[in-house]
Amino acid sequence: LCDLSIAAESARFGQAVPALTTFLGDGGSGVLVGLRGEVFRSNVILVEVVGAAAKVVVTLHGPTGDAVGAPILRRLAPYEQAFLNDIVPVSSSTSG
Repeated sequence: LCDLSIAAESARFGQAVPALTTFLGDGGSGVLVGLRGEVFRSNVILVEVVGAAAKVVVTLHGPTGDAVGAPILRRLAPYEQAFLNDIVPVSSSTSG
């Protein structure tokens, strides 16, 4: 599933790809591959779906596996959504 929108006046493209749609649960982890920060903007949406408070830690890694920036910590209230906008630093990328 992919949503594509085109803004004719600005000639910019937008794309939404549900990269990780699996419930992770307590202590679970997931991987998003190919986030970019040079030309594209990478946004991540976190959603709490069980009805209990949650803590999420997002750690970015570059093409060589080295950490990029500090981990991002978000605490979510029950059923809350958090939008992490433009999370990849311009000088790095998480894909090789």
